[in-house]
Amino acid sequence: MMAISSITEEIKVQQAAAIAADNDRPIGEIVARIVTLMGRIAQFWSNCERWAPDDAAEMLGKSRLDRLASMAETLTRWVEIQPEKMTDGELIMAWANLGSLAEGTLKLFLCVYLRDYKADDKNTQKTQAYHVKKKLLLDPDGLSMNTLISYFETATIVPVDEIELLKRIQSKRNTIHVFQDLGIGDAHQFHTAVREYRQLLKSFNSRLPYPDEQYEPREI
Repeated sequence: MMAISSITEEIKVQQAAAIAADNDRPIGEIVARIVTLMGRIAQFWSNCERWAPDDAAEMLGKSRLDRLASMAETLTRWVEIQPEKMTDGELIMAWANLGSLAEGTLKLFLCVYLRDYKADDKNTQKTQAYHVKKKLLLDPDGLSMNTLISYFETATIVPVDEIELLKRIQSKRNTIHVFQDLGIGDAHQFHTAVREYRQLLKSFNSRLPYPDEQYEPREI
């Protein structure tokens, strides 16, 4: 399980430095970088037959990574709205947008490392990724956000702060169920989450295997 193992201390330090450097970047620039990076990630992994193992390539090939890239572009709509003028409905849709991106990022990671995921009986069987009655491991592309977060947390694939971010996004995303009295936060909190998601996306991308440095997607 080396490829899918816990994040290193070196990466944590790099992330902290990157977050500090981004504090003064306009939110529009942050989103533009997410759009570029996600678009390039989707383009590479949608056509990875000659690089990824057959089972992973097949799963990624049928996944709608193009829609994941489109969801990244849609983030632009929400950050163009002045925070004080953002309606509850717009904020709810913004969180749903970000939640879909986060979910897709987790699924992409597990699809790339499909063989590692399938071999991880120790951790998958502690979560709903494993169907106890059917004694069957579920494919990562069909897992719910809750199950994805549970697996990543159980397997300690990402640090605690990223798990907390994912849980926060998921909680706000659930406000799409408007009959429930769930807190939606505000536009400033959404912007903060977008900034943090960008760092998460960069971290995940840096841990994906590419045939050569020239093929690794970049945000600029």
